[in-house]
Amino acid sequence: MEKVTAKASIGIQKSVSEVFEAIVNPEIMQNYFISEGSGRMETHKEIFWSFPEFDGSYPLTTKEITPNEKKRRLICAFSIFSPILQNQSWF
Repeated sequence: MEKVTAKASIGIQKSVSEVFEAIVNPEIMQNYFISEGSGRMETHKEIFWSFPEFDGSYPLTTKEITPNEKKRRLICAFSIFSPILQNQSWF
């Protein structure tokens, strides 16, 4: 049987600062990925995200957030995923 490969890509037509704000701000993120967020992402803060496809809400802990113009960085742990290795995580 012939092996079929599919590839897809997406371009985001927004600035880096707009995309970063959309991820950390639950009011904006609700338009794209989550149905509800309990608060804005901040370093060492646990928030809860709800998804339209699933019941309940799921904890997400922001480990580090750097909104700096030169080096934006967002590291978080999402409890429904298990780390691949001890020093890796999904986010």
